[in-house]
Amino acid sequence: AHGFRNAYGMEIQNVAFDAEMVLAGSLHSLRRMPGYHALFHLEPTFRTRDHIRNRLRLSGGQLQSIRPLLDRLVREYEQVLAGHGAMLQAILLELVTTLCRVFSEEPHGPRSSVQRLARVASIIETDFASPLGLDDLATAAHLSRNHLIRLFTQTYGVTPMRRLLHVRLERARDYLATSELPIARIAEFCGFPDANYFTRVFRRHHQMTPREYQQDIRMR
Repeated sequence: AHGFRNAYGMEIQNVAFDAEMVLAGSLHSLRRMPGYHALFHLEPTFRTRDHIRNRLRLSGGQLQSIRPLLDRLVREYEQVLAGHGAMLQAILLELVTTLCRVFSEEPHGPRSSVQRLARVASIIETDFASPLGLDDLATAAHLSRNHLIRLFTQTYGVTPMRRLLHVRLERARDYLATSELPIARIAEFCGFPDANYFTRVFRRHHQMTPREYQQDIRMR
């Protein structure tokens, strides 16, 4: 329950959507932005668990730049013109990306767990092909190794290194499904030290080799 005081002339627009479905084609790019993790994952988790207030505040200028996007969403939704579904998705993507940029630039303060974890999540999505270690992520977050593991696991349900492995395997599946690259090159592009290790890890998680996965996905 919530309410507003002195709300004369106030206008509220709620935009509800399934990010995994509507933004599926852009999630790889969005997840590279700290603001995406902070706004769409960390803030809701911390707010529910720790009862913190939403940290995103738009300035007058920022709100003015975003309002036309909301107005266009409403018009497209109401008019139902040809191709309105594609247009709604395009406008929504612009709105989400803009908000993620704003959130990335917000001064959360040096002790903000949201900002620190968002930075770690962004690094994992951006630098997954690099030989990242737990010490690298802890240094980037300005946290001890144990504190980072505890906070990250509480929020994402897995350790930072487990999340890194998940991202590497996710990217590997994308390459296997859409490219003709050799297995060794895919392993290199996804942060695995060699093709043999990549094959062992992939088989352990997917019960088939990368080559078998590639053949299976292309036969569907």
